[in-house]
Amino acid sequence: MYFNHIPSHSNFYHKSIDSIFGISANLLAFFGTLFLGALALFGDQIRSLIFKPNLYPVELKKTSQSDGSEDYIFHRLIIKNVGRFPVFKIQAKNVRALLTYRKVPKNFIPIPLRWTHLNEAVSRDIPPGEEVYLDIIHKKINDQKYKFCWSPGTGSNDPVLKYFEPSNGHLRIEFFERNQMIGDIYLKYLEDKDLLEVVNYK
Repeated sequence: MYFNHIPSHSNFYHKSIDSIFGISANLLAFFGTLFLGALALFGDQIRSLIFKPNLYPVELKKTSQSDGSEDYIFHRLIIKNVGRFPVFKIQAKNVRALLTYRKVPKNFIPIPLRWTHLNEAVSRDIPPGEEVYLDIIHKKINDQKYKFCWSPGTGSNDPVLKYFEPSNGHLRIEFFERNQMIGDIYLKYLEDKDLLEVVNYK
């Protein structure tokens, strides 16, 4: 008796998976392994590129502080790592803050600002949901001009880099994590109130 040959389910299955869209199963397996290896090695970097930390300006604080011999006025920015997607808790790592003006004066270079209470740190980690303080400008109680709050081990005696000049317009603070910018905040100085306020951020 003659029967037509009907491929078995097993043979049909193997032929189906052996070539998907013209790509062999071996090649797909290779790329899959490559992807998983990259994810294992660079998972944090890949995740942070897609789901970057998000630094939100919470409040600007004007406060007085003494170092034991002198009394100072500080203007500090409170920022919070709110994240872009609540399900992914992204820590901002090695965050640096650079200050400049929106319209940069001649011979002005970005100033690395210091994190409050971290005496020697130029950068810091900011876990998700945590609020941190950043020193912007300060002066002695009886001084007329504010000085920029340079990071420890940095600074300049050039007046344009040492003293804050309100007539130069809005200040701009850029936040960097590793080699990418993760925040951009503009501040306005209200001379009549001696206060800084946030005017824009992203």
